[in-house]
Amino acid sequence: MSLMRFKTFFGDVNDYVVLGNHSVVFIDTITLSANERPELQKEPTDFLHEIQKPSHPAKEFPRILLSHVPLYRFTDTQECGPLRESHKKFPMMKGNQYQTAIEFDISQSILNSINPKLILSGDDHDICAVRHPFNMATAGLGISGKPGTNYADEVTIKSSAMTGGIQKPAVQLITMWNPQNEDGLVNNQKPFEIKDNHGLVIEQDTLKTRLCLLPEPYYTLKAYGVIYGLCVFTIVICTLIPALGRKINNVFRKLVKIRRNDGDPFLQPKQNQSKFRDRVLNWEIGDHFSIVGFTLNLLVFTVVCFFTLRWYFSSI
Repeated sequence: MSLMRFKTFFGDVNDYVVLGNHSVVFIDTITLSANERPELQKEPTDFLHEIQKPSHPAKEFPRILLSHVPLYRFTDTQECGPLRESHKKFPMMKGNQYQTAIEFDISQSILNSINPKLILSGDDHDICAVRHPFNMATAGLGISGKPGTNYADEVTIKSSAMTGGIQKPAVQLITMWNPQNEDGLVNNQKPFEIKDNHGLVIEQDTLKTRLCLLPEPYYTLKAYGVIYGLCVFTIVICTLIPALGRKINNVFRKLVKIRRNDGDPFLQPKQNQSKFRDRVLNWEIGDHFSIVGFTLNLLVFTVVCFFTLRWYFSSI
């Protein structure tokens, strides 16, 4: 039922589209892995059989594969790279109606049927960049050659939200360059170039993709928290520890006096500024402990902060 509802709103789950002279192929790898439901496997399996034919229209352009669940990887040799937040190896688990990676045999079938240059997957929430050889017999000798012919780079996309323990959300930017000549044929004669798969940028001859970190989501809240703490500290020393408050206030007055009398005319405040500064520095702190004053000041300040933050976040 959920699969039919998804198809109704988003279309076929096993298909391809042409973007930037690249065939973007998406396949329902979750259904393809449903070994206990062979009747569900039929549609994605038939799609793989069709797309592996050299005459298939998707084979006209370099292919980019989209899969929700990442393909199988050997975590001892295929590490995710330094951009991953988690210091643990990629989790390889499978349970009731969930799995963190597609089975090895199905992954190899997908790779050798579609021959993608790049694979974009999700599900894990954290970034993981690995390289899959099409021929596992030569994997131990080192992965070389060209993407889409000998291997495919897979990037498990980092979440753009703070889910799954992610502290720094991000988006994955991809740029595709595969121009055509005057006859309408793909002009893919640029020198092949590839950068380190575990770096910030994965660059191939027709595409480039990189991780783009979003602003730190907790920075604003941390700044508000620090300011709130300083203000509460000020209220405490002025109402609950008045002797300490007067000492701090006297220190500020002395510092301002020294600055005024240093002989530099450019540092002398204007008359209006001087009056304002005197009003700020010459405020009086009571002589006695005042729990009522502390409670009232803290309540008013907290209410003002609450409505300020509410207005700020509702206006975003």
